[in-house]
Amino acid sequence: MITPICLLVNRIRFDGGVTSDSHDYRRQETLMRAIEREFDLRRVTPSIEVQRHALTKGEIEEGLRTGVPSTR
Repeated sequence: MITPICLLVNRIRFDGGVTSDSHDYRRQETLMRAIEREFDLRRVTPSIEVQRHALTKGEIEEGLRTGVPSTR
């Protein structure tokens, strides 16, 4: 039986500061794919190949404000 797991990663350094992840998504995605291979994890389709994208911050906030979910 295969047990699914989730990885939780944070940006807080040991000194309490925050590591910037601004404009670093391509590097992060490359590392995520390498971790998937190294630990024989289920492969996730790279975001560039997925036709459907996550809601933007503005779309989420509008939905919370109006009570009407995004039509996207």
